[in-house]
Amino acid sequence: MKHILVPTDFSENAYQALIYATRLFENNPCTIHILHSMEVQASRLTSRVDAGRSEQVFDDLYDEADRKCEEVKARLIEDTPGCGHTFDVISTAMSLTRALNRICAQREVDLVVMSTKGQTGAKEVIMGSNAVKVIKKIRKIPVLIIPPNTTFEPIKRIVFPTAFDRPYDPADLDELIFLAKLHDSEIKIIHIREDNSTNDNQRMNLDSLMQMMADVTCDVEWLELGDSLTATINRYVAEQNGDLLAIIYYKHNFIVQLFRESVVKKIGRSPATPYLVIPAS
Repeated sequence: MKHILVPTDFSENAYQALIYATRLFENNPCTIHILHSMEVQASRLTSRVDAGRSEQVFDDLYDEADRKCEEVKARLIEDTPGCGHTFDVISTAMSLTRALNRICAQREVDLVVMSTKGQTGAKEVIMGSNAVKVIKKIRKIPVLIIPPNTTFEPIKRIVFPTAFDRPYDPADLDELIFLAKLHDSEIKIIHIREDNSTNDNQRMNLDSLMQMMADVTCDVEWLELGDSLTATINRYVAEQNGDLLAIIYYKHNFIVQLFRESVVKKIGRSPATPYLVIPAS
């Protein structure tokens, strides 16, 4: 049974991410862990109370968080009858990223699903600070980002941009391939090029990738770079009616830094397209 971890700040955006996760796996019952980090509330309260009262304050804070988590769980069960999932609630005073990494390791989590924005998300913000932190700091586990107002639709077409510059680790592609099989999805592998040449390394990596994708429906399209990398991907997703955008996230590379800033953040301007961010091994 898969384990899915969904953080919540009790906002409607966070609840919609829970709904999406529940329906995404409705044909494959999972354990869905509902996580609330009360780090901000805890730090505010502890700065205002004396040491003698701090233990009671924390107890009250945990009780309130647990109560709200159980309310979310009850609402979710009522809104998704017959889903077959098992739901678990977790409250913690740890930071969200620390809690996610610890729980992912302890409970063998396969996927994190979260909203781009929570309670304080402003319209002009492309992706909330928590989502950005999670993408930067989570270890090994893919993160499925759900933009606001996204209604679940079966995933029929997955867009997967890649440069073929690096070897692919089969473990990095596990969740992508699983989702494609679960929804009988087509994976559109796209390579955006500035010229017509490919080197031996790229061709070798492409061959390896196609072998890993042997059990799913996929093809490769070569696109000319338009106004920008972001605009080219956005345009392709829109034209092809993409239901999911999958991105492998590499760190400590200035080109990937640009890619992260330009694509992973700005792609959130397309509110109907969830995106799967896969941290490279």
